[in-house]
Amino acid sequence: MDPLKRFLVAVAAIAVGGVSAAAEQPAHIAGPEQPVPTPAADGTLNLLTYNVGFMRIALLGIVFYQPAAFVDERFASLPEALLSSGVDTIALQEAFGRDRKETLAAEVRTTYPYAAWWPKTSRLRQSSGLMVLSKWPITAARYEQFANNPANEAMVTRKGFLEAIVELAGRPRLRVFDFHMTAGGNTAASAAASTKAVRAGQIRQVLAAAARPFDGATILLGDLNAGPGASDENYRLVRDTGYVDVFAAATGDSAAADHLTWDPRQLLIANGPRRHTVPRRIDHAFLPSVEGERIAIEGVRIVFKINAVPVEGGRRVPASDH
Repeated sequence: MDPLKRFLVAVAAIAVGGVSAAAEQPAHIAGPEQPVPTPAADGTLNLLTYNVGFMRIALLGIVFYQPAAFVDERFASLPEALLSSGVDTIALQEAFGRDRKETLAAEVRTTYPYAAWWPKTSRLRQSSGLMVLSKWPITAARYEQFANNPANEAMVTRKGFLEAIVELAGRPRLRVFDFHMTAGGNTAASAAASTKAVRAGQIRQVLAAAARPFDGATILLGDLNAGPGASDENYRLVRDTGYVDVFAAATGDSAAADHLTWDPRQLLIANGPRRHTVPRRIDHAFLPSVEGERIAIEGVRIVFKINAVPVEGGRRVPASDH
């Protein structure tokens, strides 16, 4: 049997879960100080994409913008959640803060000894928030900043995509593209024509990078901020370029009411500034359609839906807003 025939994308999305010059820079790769045994290859691979929602803009202790509350409490719960997921490789979005990335990498290192992220940050602007964790060695990684971003969004963060090469034991290499497209910043709705135009440019930039020759399998994982019934033009741009929506392929129903990764009824959204948004499936895994001959999608599920994180007042909230 082809070693990739039982390639498994078990988690395709996480539940309810201006203009700048394009820049390409090497990413930081963290690994164990001593060699560690790699997991045995059984022909399957479980992948997870997760927007952890750690965006918080603060100055001198004053919080100016925080879309999802209880950042510290949710961050404290994240290592246990990831370790319990049972997946092999993880693509995170909105994992802001260099200290948080380093702490997270250290706390999950027994299961995910390899991590990659773009380390640049400053007091005024946060990093990309992208991070890849893996049971198998990450041998190369690079970050590419988007050429286009809404001006007010570009003031506080550096959106782009993270490309990481994972060496799978006994199988072809895996090239992961971890991305987070614009939601419009604070001045334009996610479905506004201006937002969709910027997002289309960001999508094309990722697709152009993914079209580069590579000896192995490629997968796109992340927060598209678009999906079936939500900025369809952006969603179709990926599919029309020759990619398979793993979730839709696995379920046969890409727009079912219970297939949401952004749900305004979810506690962190219902009590936040984005409570009036519409429900949609915006977190995705995409495989190049040409991989269909050697990769079988065995399953997909939406995870982390329960209110598991204890917060003030004896309440519990989800680990993230999507």
